[in-house]
Amino acid sequence: MIRTDVLIIGGGPAGLGAAIETTNRGLKTLLVEENPIYGGQLIKQTHKFFGSHSHFAGTRGIYIQDELLKEIKKEHFSMLPGHSAVGIYDDGVIGIYDSKKNRFKKVSAKKVIVATGASEKTIPFKNNDLPGIYGAGGVQTLMNVYGVLPGKKILMIGAGNIGLIVSYQLIQAGADVVGIVEALPKAGGYDVHLAKIRRMGVPVFFKHTIVEAFGQDSVEGALIVQIDNKWKHLNGTQMQLECDTICLAVGLTPSSEILMQTGIKMTFSPSLGGYVPVHNEFMQTSSPDYFVGGDAAGIGEATSAIIEGRLAGISASDSLGKEKNAEKAYKEHVDYIEKLRDGNTGIKVKKGKYELWNKPWDTSMETFEKKDNTIKIPKGRTKAYVSIECYEDIPCNPCEISCHFKAITVGPNITDLPMLALEKCTGCMSCLAQCPGLAIFGINKNLAPGRTGITIPYELLPLPEKGDPVWGADRDGKIICSARVEAVRKNKNKTHLITISVENEYAENVRHFYPGASGDVLICRCLDITADEINDAIDRGYTDFEELKRYLRVTTGPCQGRGCRQLIMNMIRAKTGEDVSSHSTGTPRPPESALPFSAFTKGGGK
Repeated sequence: MIRTDVLIIGGGPAGLGAAIETTNRGLKTLLVEENPIYGGQLIKQTHKFFGSHSHFAGTRGIYIQDELLKEIKKEHFSMLPGHSAVGIYDDGVIGIYDSKKNRFKKVSAKKVIVATGASEKTIPFKNNDLPGIYGAGGVQTLMNVYGVLPGKKILMIGAGNIGLIVSYQLIQAGADVVGIVEALPKAGGYDVHLAKIRRMGVPVFFKHTIVEAFGQDSVEGALIVQIDNKWKHLNGTQMQLECDTICLAVGLTPSSEILMQTGIKMTFSPSLGGYVPVHNEFMQTSSPDYFVGGDAAGIGEATSAIIEGRLAGISASDSLGKEKNAEKAYKEHVDYIEKLRDGNTGIKVKKGKYELWNKPWDTSMETFEKKDNTIKIPKGRTKAYVSIECYEDIPCNPCEISCHFKAITVGPNITDLPMLALEKCTGCMSCLAQCPGLAIFGINKNLAPGRTGITIPYELLPLPEKGDPVWGADRDGKIICSARVEAVRKNKNKTHLITISVENEYAENVRHFYPGASGDVLICRCLDITADEINDAIDRGYTDFEELKRYLRVTTGPCQGRGCRQLIMNMIRAKTGEDVSSHSTGTPRPPESALPFSAFTKGGGK
């Protein structure tokens, strides 16, 4: 029998937050975690957090667990990794299983904090048991913990924050995200996450769902279809996408099953993701000996999980007589988590909690007045400045903290939009690398005659080098012009700043870039024609698309130029400086797609 003051089940953000509070109050605390590594979802979150700068905003999740562990008083703390809580018995004993030694153990605790997190939901579709179908959390674990890429061509199902974040991380890891399928008419995740994905050219299919996965021994593709407002399939809208992996990001459900063994009161809350234990604002359940925090108390994000864990730790300490100033301790965290859940993105969780606490809910709380934070640039402005493209009430303020000249203001309500005082902006660009949403860009219209410098936050490898030719892309990832890398500023936080130059007419639209076409990079993949071959032909005078087509046979392959026509037109423009919009781009010939000869013979394909 292991005896302790407090047992914490789960070593994720909520469990670590709870341990900080109990150990700092001198309580003997035991934390059990079923995985060999502590941190829960933090260990796979390579993106930067939103929220208040004082609560890890702007810090990547993979570093936050270490910061939390530093706050725990080690003399009152012990950890058991690789141990699962498997039972809570009538006499109050908690059974835990040591997976390494294959041994059952017993724990007796005065108070128990359950921070068991969540499990991934799934959806039914034909062949959903094929190898190559994963939950998004599983994909994150494979990539960011174990360094394993699950596939090369990924189809993401779900455009909530998890689906958007994991799609971005898959691209960072070198995968091709062939599309994101979302049943709703808009993304459920933050707009800035969606904008990052769109800038990289990933198509998003709203009001669509997956019908079928197909393949012999593993996933080879998927069939998706458009749906109407009643979620019925629309005939004639079926679309087949080639992929080797299907990633499901269709929601989470609280992992609170172990609490059901205690007989405490449970309730089903759609707003909180499923069955949750009834608990008060201080995370105490209907039993005075059991407390809950994080996703086990309702699906939220990691910052709120940390705060709920802290509240559970304070509450457990208070019930043991170890909290001297409970009212002050509670208020600090309750007030912060209230602000964190303000705004359109967190209001669903907030409403679910109010229903749980029987607090009055006014529908006016669901409506938010949005400020206009667009900036009009004076014609005479020659100094560089930043463009803040954050138009959603996300709880976040690292941009405000990072500006040494107080040009950016969010204010006490961290869900307010950032406002830029242009007259105070020096164009130092320090805020670009701190923005978790990569939603701030630098503009320098005085870079060179006729050219504007666009500074872009960049988190992909390899980094370009100064002087490299690149393609400038718009907010939908469409290549619209040629560009040149003017500067590469590396940052310790891994958000690097790349300045590219474009012609002035593209300054307001370029927000991303693709590596330039040079060397042995394939441009025409059907016929294996490289960038060097095309550039050499242009240098030799083949500056018209029709001439290039006849000389190199570009666009005469099976795809008839779908993959390379626009790239080649941009290469001609980059080399000659000419406006190629009036150039002929060739005439596609029938059949529009490749067909076997047998289709035209007597008897067809029989």
